[in-house]
Amino acid sequence: MIKFLILFYILISGTLFAQVQKKSVMIEDTTVYLITDSKPSFPGGISKMNKFIYTNLNYKKIFENDVFGKIFVQFIVEKDGKLSNIKITRSLDPYCDSEAVRMIRLMPKWKSGKISDKKVRTKIEIPITIKMK
Repeated sequence: MIKFLILFYILISGTLFAQVQKKSVMIEDTTVYLITDSKPSFPGGISKMNKFIYTNLNYKKIFENDVFGKIFVQFIVEKDGKLSNIKITRSLDPYCDSEAVRMIRLMPKWKSGKISDKKVRTKIEIPITIKMK
C-alpha cells in the first residue's frame, strides 16, 4: 500500500508541474528622451515644416487681433512618428496658442528619434513666429 501511495504521489506531482506555464512579458519602453543619436524630423526637413506651418496656420484672425511674436510648442514624437502631448510652453495670445496646437495636430507623422538605431519617444520644442511680411 505504501509503494502504491508513493507511486501515486510521484505521478500526480509530475502532472501538476507539467501544467505550470511560464509567460514571457515584454515591457514596452515608455521613456521620453530629450537627447538622441538622431533627432526627430519633419518629413522633408525644416523648410517643408515652415511651409506647412505657413499654409496651415490661420493668419487672418491673428492679424485681426494685431498679435505678433513667438509661440513655443512642445510635443512628443512617438516611436511610430505620431505627435502626442502637445502643449504651449511660451504663450502669445489665447487664440494664437489654440491655433498653433490645432496646426501641430494636423502635421503628418515625423521621422522618429533614434538611439543606437532603435526608435525612441522624443520630446521636442519648436518656435512658431507670428509676424507681418
